[in-house]
Amino acid sequence: MKNRTLALAALYQSAFLVQQIAKHGHADSQAIRTIIYSLFQLEAPSVLGVYDDLAGLRVGLEQLVIQFEGKQARDMEIVRYVVSLLHLERKLSRLPTHLQAIHDKITIITEELDDNHLTSMGTLSQLADIYAQHVSNVTPRIMVSGEPVYLQNPDKASSIRALLLGGIRNAMLWRQLGGTRKQLILGRRKWVESARAFLEQMEADPGTES
Repeated sequence: MKNRTLALAALYQSAFLVQQIAKHGHADSQAIRTIIYSLFQLEAPSVLGVYDDLAGLRVGLEQLVIQFEGKQARDMEIVRYVVSLLHLERKLSRLPTHLQAIHDKITIITEELDDNHLTSMGTLSQLADIYAQHVSNVTPRIMVSGEPVYLQNPDKASSIRALLLGGIRNAMLWRQLGGTRKQLILGRRKWVESARAFLEQMEADPGTES
């Protein structure tokens, strides 16, 4: 349950960050770094190792609490992105040539990547190209809503595509950990309790990479 909570939080974090960039042109830099970091962890020793440290998932954990606590607080646009990412991941899981191409290209980027440039526009553009070549042609496509001034900006568009790729990566991890759509519908209280426990852990010891 704890590992699935982390993966689900990363999925919601990806969706939230896409929304923020599309509508406001910016988003939390640490939260973005965590999602991009997860894309390059092809052989992480643990689920938490996929995200470097717990603090980077704060935004996603907070979103789990907000989106699952009650219907009034739920942002249906974020829910739509999450559902679309889950659906797209399932479609990709049946396309091994697409998955292999994505894996191979991320491996190439990893070999040349400097940690200081993890979220540079060069890296984000490379990830966006992977999304455009191997995900955008899989239907149904994810339709991102936002302000034209941001959606038409090449750098913002690249950031959004890179984050969508990160969302798919975390949707895949969540499914591999045993996550199902039925759990999302019937287990809302459990997800909130689990997310709150992680948030309380961060508050109690904010300097610890657990």
